[in-house]
Amino acid sequence: MERFFKRKSSLGSSDSVGSSRTSSSRQSELGEVLANLQADPGLRIRMIEYDANIRDEVRRAYLEKGPCQPRGHSFPQSNISGINRRFIPQWFDEFDWLEYSVSKDAAVEAQKSKGLGPR
Repeated sequence: MERFFKRKSSLGSSDSVGSSRTSSSRQSELGEVLANLQADPGLRIRMIEYDANIRDEVRRAYLEKGPCQPRGHSFPQSNISGINRRFIPQWFDEFDWLEYSVSKDAAVEAQKSKGLGPR
């Protein structure tokens, strides 16, 4: 069994230094990720692509930021079946879970309504 699994050494000082480096590098990675979170849902990195050890913190940061609701944006018109249509910003007041992706020109459901509490 020992040939597959190495025993931990009784000298705990070297192990604790290595674990603190891992912890500090994880914290610096988390800080960098949280500083660069995209507000636009169309530009966001998928949650599964984040390291498993920081997903909860990233999810929490997105929830604290709130939904992306660009109220001052000039929403483009689309001609659908001969009728010009566009996104109506007043929907943000009526539906607090609604997000809008400027990059995709599309409305999406905010993350907080997906099983993370009451709507």
